[in-house]
Amino acid sequence: MQAILNDATRMMRAGSRWTDHARTNELAIGYETAFGLVDLTLVDAELNILHAYCDRKGIEAPPVYQLVWPDPAHRFPWEQGFDETLRNYQSVLYAGGTTH
Repeated sequence: MQAILNDATRMMRAGSRWTDHARTNELAIGYETAFGLVDLTLVDAELNILHAYCDRKGIEAPPVYQLVWPDPAHRFPWEQGFDETLRNYQSVLYAGGTTH
């Protein structure tokens, strides 16, 4: 997982941009990953550092996206048939929860 996050960071630094509900096959070999716009009301405490930094700089906080990965059968948490045993490994932080 860390390698996927590192790859996503490198790609963003190189200019790649993703949007809410965007999918890409560039991060996990053989799997599509998706991005969900984070519902800030669910994670406000976790983003205190981001908000404090932006407040100090007088800038607006950027949108925050969750990188979502599928189960071994390539189904995302909001899709029918998703392997429910994996749900606890990936918190639902994106707007809309289980529906996309």
